[in-house]
Amino acid sequence: MRLRHKNFVSEIELNKSKTAAQIEKALPISGNTEVWQEEIYFEIPVVADLENGRERVESGDVTYWPNGRCFCVFFGKSQPISAVTVIGKVKNNLDKFKEIRQGDRISLE
Repeated sequence: MRLRHKNFVSEIELNKSKTAAQIEKALPISGNTEVWQEEIYFEIPVVADLENGRERVESGDVTYWPNGRCFCVFFGKSQPISAVTVIGKVKNNLDKFKEIRQGDRISLE
């Protein structure tokens, strides 16, 4: 999967979870980002239950947050506010996520 921002493109390697498959099936998806510390997220049109929920993540983890139906990317030391489903990992340009601002348009394809 690719994540596109006006300044860069990142490759995301999806895992074998059911949630990742649901998101992949829904592509393309776009939205305006929210930024919280070292995390970006936005609501997506996918409804999925928590799958192998995790309350701790690593930098570069791509997750789905069921409580807000959000696609999330953690690019630093931030941690989720509640349990998330890890759906993949950012493969390149992780440092560029620091350039994303509140309201920036992101597309997933």
